[in-house]
Amino acid sequence: MEDRMMNDKLIGACGLYCGGCDNYLAFQEGQEHLLKTDKYLTPAIDKLKCNGCNSDSLSEHCSKCEIRKCAHNKGLEYCGACNDFPCDIVMKFHQDGAVLDGARHRLDIIKNTDHMRQGLKEWLDASERRWTCSCGLKFSYYEKQCHRCKETLDSYATKEEI
Repeated sequence: MEDRMMNDKLIGACGLYCGGCDNYLAFQEGQEHLLKTDKYLTPAIDKLKCNGCNSDSLSEHCSKCEIRKCAHNKGLEYCGACNDFPCDIVMKFHQDGAVLDGARHRLDIIKNTDHMRQGLKEWLDASERRWTCSCGLKFSYYEKQCHRCKETLDSYATKEEI
């Protein structure tokens, strides 16, 4: 039961799996290597830490997310449960994945949401497997190589097309 509650925090309102986000992973045990990347070499590192979209501890970026605010104001765990899905806000977020640097993960939100609608537990389990190396170490959306076993990872950084 505790694992399920912990994982619920990783359900992104937009359809992203927060467990693949470096702002979540960098602060988890065994992921200290992420804190050595340029992004985290800032005195404002606490503003980057996030425990997932459905948690009370959000990064500065996620605390301002319009998609999250909308879903939560409607009492929804994720946007796919909304009658207005996909709305203009979600579509812009999705489309920005094709043009913004470091946002390719956004291109999967519609597909993810379709999967979520078929069962949140199944989607969470599949997402956790997707973002876990064969050696068992979790990895983030843009890591190219496993920090533990050095295996090449199937991440957004290694895909030419999505």
